[in-house]
Amino acid sequence: MARKVSTLSLVMLCLVVVLAGCGSDEVEKTGTVLTINGTEYYQSEIEAMDQVTITATHPKSGEVADYTGVSLLNLLDDAGLAADTITAVASDGYEVEIVMADIPDTALLVIEDGTYRLIMPDMSSSAWAKEVVEIR
Repeated sequence: MARKVSTLSLVMLCLVVVLAGCGSDEVEKTGTVLTINGTEYYQSEIEAMDQVTITATHPKSGEVADYTGVSLLNLLDDAGLAADTITAVASDGYEVEIVMADIPDTALLVIEDGTYRLIMPDMSSSAWAKEVVEIR
């Protein structure tokens, strides 16, 4: 009888250990932080989101390139940012105000060398902000 209880205890312990490692979809928070509407998003969290690739022409340089990143509109929605305009703030203090209704469905937030950049097809080059640290 004692052997059955001991075996049952061992099986239960193994089950607890296995289940303890399951069910967590949380991403470890590492890398550069981007604050959107007061919510901090770590680079690792943004990289874990659905990625989209688009081809876009930079309005200033005329360069056509493929860009991969997260949908800016989906990210703003995830952060609960519902406003008529947003302001993107860069690490050097540069700020650009963008009308939400003007943001194309193809707009992306991309990560380049550990910094965040807005890819804004069919918008002026001022909206293509680099080294973005905050969107409000």
